[in-house]
Amino acid sequence: MKSFKGYERVWYPPMNEESSLNYSSSNQHEKFPFSLISYNILAQALCNRQGSQKYLTKSQARWNIRRNNLLNEISHYNSDLISLQECDFYDSFWKSELERLGYETLYSQQFNCEKNYQPMPYGLLTAFKKDKFKLLEFVVLDYQKEALKDVNITDIEIYEAKLSGNIALISVLSPIDHPEKVLILSNTHLYWRPACNSVRVRQALILMQTVQKLKETYDSQSSYESVEYVCTGDYNTSPNDPPYILLTTRNPSNNEPFKGDYNAVKLWEVINNGTDDEFIKEFPLVFVEEIKLVLESKLQMESSLQLTSNSITVADPLNGQDCTSIDTVSRESTEECNQGIKDTVVSQEEVERIFKEQYQQRIRNIKQCIHQFSLSLPIISLYTFYNSHCDKEEDIKAMKVHERWSNNDLPYTTYTPHYISTLDYVFVSENSTLSLTHLLSVPTPQQIQEEHSQLTQLLEEKDSGDSLVWIPNDIHSSDHFSLGVRMSQ
Repeated sequence: MKSFKGYERVWYPPMNEESSLNYSSSNQHEKFPFSLISYNILAQALCNRQGSQKYLTKSQARWNIRRNNLLNEISHYNSDLISLQECDFYDSFWKSELERLGYETLYSQQFNCEKNYQPMPYGLLTAFKKDKFKLLEFVVLDYQKEALKDVNITDIEIYEAKLSGNIALISVLSPIDHPEKVLILSNTHLYWRPACNSVRVRQALILMQTVQKLKETYDSQSSYESVEYVCTGDYNTSPNDPPYILLTTRNPSNNEPFKGDYNAVKLWEVINNGTDDEFIKEFPLVFVEEIKLVLESKLQMESSLQLTSNSITVADPLNGQDCTSIDTVSRESTEECNQGIKDTVVSQEEVERIFKEQYQQRIRNIKQCIHQFSLSLPIISLYTFYNSHCDKEEDIKAMKVHERWSNNDLPYTTYTPHYISTLDYVFVSENSTLSLTHLLSVPTPQQIQEEHSQLTQLLEEKDSGDSLVWIPNDIHSSDHFSLGVRMSQ
């Protein structure tokens, strides 16, 4: 394995006890320290797909180059726990390489909703040091399957749910040296389409309900003294988006201390007092025409099946009726039924009526999801403490390349020409007893540029300097930055 050549990143300790609230290690005995890395490593199947990353050179996009950079970075941090998203080549590369580094690995592919829910070439990987943790339980959470269990779900929401093949991996671990402790680690990648907040809200709710149930299960067992959870992954939601706000705040009408920024205040005002039109702007319905076609097709089928059931009689041999070929009758009935569906005419007024009814029910269902969030404690993004951990004020200022939120979370975890934003998180419960001891720094725009320039000079390559440097690049092979935390339980 080659030596690490990526960005020089620093582990920042808490500056003072007050700045980190209950996450400072200064007032607690560190019984069980552990470290964690969460990283969307950019699946090779998605690297420069359809020219989405035209700034990449051929060598930067090659798998044999990228895999070495990624593995070197991950091994350099030597974390006790690893959560990877968009991980492909598991069997041929990651499994053996991580096992060689002392990890046990868990993996599941995501599903391709466009190809009959077949496995995607990439998925989620969770790894833990075999000499530090024992696996108690392992759950693969299929968001689509869980969403479709809702008896009140509309055809509109079924269509939305079936757009996504996203999953979560939830590992229940116990430290080998502290068997009285349990750590629940979730690793997820939520649906990507920016406008589909309602899909991500439902996915996030399913995830948190599952994690909470696991925590309650282990809390109820007398053999465990401490049960905590850490939720990691690419949530495909920024701090100014509804899913993040619903995860990290609670309705201010509950007369509890409110910790949200101006984006959260605005969203909760819409939820509590806004019109349906204002509400839908936050949770838009994206595929209106496609959904109407689905509703029309369903109405055609229901109408045709009703007509067919009234007109086709199949011979009953038990009553002495002649039936020389049941298969022929069945085949002819099926063909007649299919033709009947095609010939059945459904009025557009009826389609619009059904659509309007389901549209209103969808609003009620989303509001019910929002209410369900209030039944659990908010979770906190540990990187909201980054400003108080980083002792270089100039670095914090340099990272503020936009002003889209003011809650102290990172300005970006992805840094590309098309999109600069925060999508990746390490969450813990608001009342967690875990102690945060260090956060891994994130490169500033200047550091990204400088490291690239130094490397190209070292390799005697030309660097025009005419344009900004983005990720992926020569020294960083993903379009996301890894997040790293050190904690104790």
